[in-house]
Amino acid sequence: MTVIIVVTAINYFAVKAVGRLQIVLTALKVIGLAAIVILGLVPGRVITLEPAASLSAPPHPSIEAFLTALVPVMLAYNGFQWLGNVGGEIVNPRTNLPRAAILGTALVITLYVLTNWIYFHILGLSAVAQSQHVASGVLTVLLGVWGG
Repeated sequence: MTVIIVVTAINYFAVKAVGRLQIVLTALKVIGLAAIVILGLVPGRVITLEPAASLSAPPHPSIEAFLTALVPVMLAYNGFQWLGNVGGEIVNPRTNLPRAAILGTALVITLYVLTNWIYFHILGLSAVAQSQHVASGVLTVLLGVWGG
């Protein structure tokens, strides 16, 4: 609640300050994911890959389960509908909007794939499937208890 009040107050008095805050917070997330990828690529780390047979698949996947799994995916891609609205506020929108959409999407896909590859590379399939906090588990393996 306090964070919402503080950000609202900053937005009320200085919109540019909130824009800068958003850039900083997004950069911190990207840096965190990039750090996991870089640490995971350091040679000499223990790899505990396990065969996929250790997991049991549901006997009959249903359409309901598939559609339920798609809900977070649809929410993750929310926001593109606002591109047209912000186009009037961007310098050279014909060039910058497609560039931002393509490069931003490529960056997200690259970070997502590399981060998940590191998760499976370090923890193994069954550990990832059973973990509630996969990133914390990977950082515990890579940096010890302090990292997790």
